[in-house]
Amino acid sequence: MLEIYKIADKNNLIIMMHPDYGQQQAIERILKEYPNVNFLFHGEQMRPYAAEIVGKYPNAYFTI
Repeated sequence: MLEIYKIADKNNLIIMMHPDYGQQQAIERILKEYPNVNFLFHGEQMRPYAAEIVGKYPNAYFTI
């Protein structure tokens, strides 16, 4: 997926994903590594930490 994030960064694309339980650290890592890429997250599994992620990273969004 890292190559896709590079393409998204270069072409101003949005990445949408459905993270699974236990992926908070991985999500934070990609948000830091790709600050110019907007990530749209969706899914019940992320709900426990969605507000924290969206509040901390300006390139993170969560759909309801």
